[in-house]
Amino acid sequence: DASPRGSAMEQKKEGIQKILGDIKTSNERLGDIIAYCEENFEANPPEVTTQTKQYASDAILNAAYQANQGADAIMSYFDEQMKELDKICSNVDALSVRYQGLQTSRKNVYASDVVRNSYKNDKVVKEDVGESKRQNNRTEIDFSALDSVGVSFGDS
Repeated sequence: DASPRGSAMEQKKEGIQKILGDIKTSNERLGDIIAYCEENFEANPPEVTTQTKQYASDAILNAAYQANQGADAIMSYFDEQMKELDKICSNVDALSVRYQGLQTSRKNVYASDVVRNSYKNDKVVKEDVGESKRQNNRTEIDFSALDSVGVSFGDS
């Protein structure tokens, strides 16, 4: 979709994918930390214990940060989708109102007293025509139904 809204949704989607990539990278780094701890614990338990506590603390903070960023990105993506759904709903509502208006308005009826077979009558005299039975029915348009349809020049 080349619309600005489509590109905004793509940006939100890319943001979510980036965060998922960051979480995967963090998970791989935690694997490296576990390997370090296993290899070096017997040689220097106090230092490895201290390092492990620091790594664990950093990993928990990083996981919390990434979870928060992921939640924000997902909610932003959902908000963008809701805006798109609202736009579609407004368009459907406007079409529905228009369709209902067309269905409820009566068609023009044309009926005339003029004889249609010109072979039997030589000419039509003004008195023969009579008054037209054509009805010109018009329906008032309720523009308030279109209040939710319009152009947006920014996020609101």
